[in-house]
Amino acid sequence: DILMTANPKRVAIVTGGNKGIGYEIVKGLAKEKNIEVILTARNEKRGAAACETLKKEGLEVKFGLMDIGDKKSIAAFAEWMKKTYGGFDILCNNAAMAFKGSDPTPFAKQAEPTMKINYYGTLEVCDQLVPLLRKGGTVVNVASQAGSGAYKRMSKELQASFSDPALDRSKLCKLVDKFCADVKSGKHQEAGWPNTCYGTSKAAVIFLSRLLADGLKGDGITCNSMCPGYCRTDMSSHNGNRSAAEGADTAIWLCLQTNNERPNGGFFFDRKVINL
Repeated sequence: DILMTANPKRVAIVTGGNKGIGYEIVKGLAKEKNIEVILTARNEKRGAAACETLKKEGLEVKFGLMDIGDKKSIAAFAEWMKKTYGGFDILCNNAAMAFKGSDPTPFAKQAEPTMKINYYGTLEVCDQLVPLLRKGGTVVNVASQAGSGAYKRMSKELQASFSDPALDRSKLCKLVDKFCADVKSGKHQEAGWPNTCYGTSKAAVIFLSRLLADGLKGDGITCNSMCPGYCRTDMSSHNGNRSAAEGADTAIWLCLQTNNERPNGGFFFDRKVINL
């Protein structure tokens, strides 16, 4: 135990780290001499293979099994972290899902599964792991300008609900659940929602990040969200105007901020704050 607490390295966790932007975030952090990285993925085989590939490039990365859509899986990983490391310093929530345009699932059935992973999964990871973050730690949530775009297309009333200074976790969850219910009943557009499940889920992540930033600053922990841009990854069917490595840059940069003037509660693109 004494050995563990004497570990001078900062410890980072990256979710959905086996491919795409997540993999590039892992790689970028693993290149830092003073950071030990844990790559998490829901599939053990793919996660372990990603770690092997990095090892061939001279980067030592640990693997942790975690499916952010499964509360028991998150709890088991948190327990392992507690036992193995006691605490950690950097949480990068990258794992997410999106229905492709070609997916036969009717739109009415796309909201719940999208929110289950992108919003509620991210929230559950924070609930289980943020208590293990050490002072000076940071949370970086991979969001998207699809999120800020979705927010801009909401009715004035919905925008006011999201940007209300009195917004709290239960109010944000109620908004997310209302979106799911409205999509299910086919009334989402007349209720003032934009016609995007992925975009709305990422808008919720941006506002969740603000709530976390406010709630954690007393513990010396920061939280920011960012947009990687339109990257050539599996999620975009390898369309996009930038590489996954370019998309990962701002997330890595935010993860590495340690000084007292570091940003908190911002939404970033290409290392600059974007106002909603």
